[in-house]
Parts: sequence; C-alpha cells; structure tokens
Amino acid sequence: KECTVANAECLNSKIDNLINLNDLSENAILHNLRIRFKENTIYTYVSSILISVNPFKLLPLYTPEMMNLYREGGTHGKPPHVFAVAAETFGAMVGEHKDQSVVVSGESGAGKSEATKLMLQFIADVSSRAGGGKKSAESGGLEQQILQANPLMEAFGNAKTVRNNNSSRFGKHFDIQFDEKGSILGAFTSIYLLEKPRITEHMKGERNYHV
Repeated sequence: KECTVANAECLNSKIDNLINLNDLSENAILHNLRIRFKENTIYTYVSSILISVNPFKLLPLYTPEMMNLYREGGTHGKPPHVFAVAAETFGAMVGEHKDQSVVVSGESGAGKSEATKLMLQFIADVSSRAGGGKKSAESGGLEQQILQANPLMEAFGNAKTVRNNNSSRFGKHFDIQFDEKGSILGAFTSIYLLEKPRITEHMKGERNYHV
C-alpha cells in the first residue's frame, strides 16, 4: 500500500519480501517445478540455488543468442539458466578477485554432466574474450583443451545403468586457474572418486565403464 505504480523499485522490493515469506515446503517447490516443466521452463531459482529438470528433449536453450544474453549486461532480470550461474561465478571471481565454487549435484539422469559441460563452455567462451580473443582455433587454446578432456573423463567414469545409458559413476573436484583479467591459465582435477566395484561386477542390465 505504501508503493505507487510509478515506483517500480519499491514494488519489486515488496514483491521480493512476499516471496521470501512464502512457505518453501517440499510440496510447494515440487508443484511449482511441475507447472514450469509442462511449460518447458526447466530452470528455477530457489534463493541462490538453480534447480534444473531434465526435459528429455531438445530445447532451444543453449544457442549462441542465449549465450550472448547472459554474457553481456549481467544476469539481473533474466530468466533462470545454467549460463546465469556460470556468468555470476565468473563475474564474482574477476570482480572480487576471490576463488569461486559451483556444486553440481542431483539424481542419476538429472543432467549433472550436461550442466557441467554447459558451464565449462560458457566460462571458456568468456575467458577467451577476456584474453582479447587472441587464441585461434588452430592454436589449440587451453579453453578447447579443457572442453575436449570431458569425453575422456566420461569414458573412464561413465557407465550404462538401468536408469541412464551414460551415467556418471564418479565424483570430481575440477579446478580452473585464471589470470587477473579472467583468461584461463590451466586446469586440473584435484579429487576423483570412482565407483570401484563396477570395474569387476555390475547389476543385471548394466555395464561397467565405457572404456
């Protein structure tokens, strides 16, 4: 009641306060996710957490135009997206000069591997631009080497399960180092936890690792 229609900033603040006071029960979140899923809206924010739902079909969500949308002008007021998480993380690292982390977790087949690949693609793109775009495709830049390492990692750590033909049976902590401008200097995997029993034994209808 204290806000006028012309005072958009005040109205948005009031709306945000109301949203924060809502009961964020499991049923309420699942109901909201179900409605958005039927509308092909697979990304939803819950505070600073991005929830993604596997659409099990191709959607025009990862086009060059979509990448440009989140690369330029920040993420405020834009729809939830995995590119937005990558953009926020990269921007905080460059702006605050502090280490940043992104945790990707979820059930088998939820899309963790794909989400990780998409974030790496976005960061590799903005990092290349931060370095002035001097690295040509022929030079085998670090950005491309990091992206090309993913299939190798999956060959050694992904397997067919009863729920997913390309299920990740490992966990990893992946570190990327940048210079002060945001250009990639290098990367390495510091922790790699493999489901070792699968090497010698697996359930009916499943396979061991692709490699």
